Amino acid sequence: MNPREVTLVGQPDDAASAETPPEMRIPKEAHLLIVVTPGHTLTGEVYIPVGAVMASFIESVDPAFIPMTEVRTRSLADRRIITRYPFALLNRRHITAATEALPGMVAQRTVL
Repeated sequence: MNPREVTLVGQPDDAASAETPPEMRIPKEAHLLIVVTPGHTLTGEVYIPVGAVMASFIESVDPAFIPMTEVRTRSLADRRIITRYPFALLNRRHITAATEALPGMVAQRTVL
């Protein structure tokens, strides 16, 4: 499998997660991101360092995969197909469009 061709890697609800030691953490802020890929629309939280600019984060080429939480995906081929992941990695190469959701923009955090 070629990682460049993978759009999204999702973690199921029942997967265990390890706690990062406090001394290894970088203070970050959560931002609700709306993303369109060739096959899906996604909404989810991304975490960027405090004071960083969201546009710069989205347009960056690194890291290759963007970690996201509370991800909701909807198929563009069949909008009835909706999937949710507590954690997922999104391949930047597959992003067609992206924008930060402003407060109240996504009512009740539903999939677009």
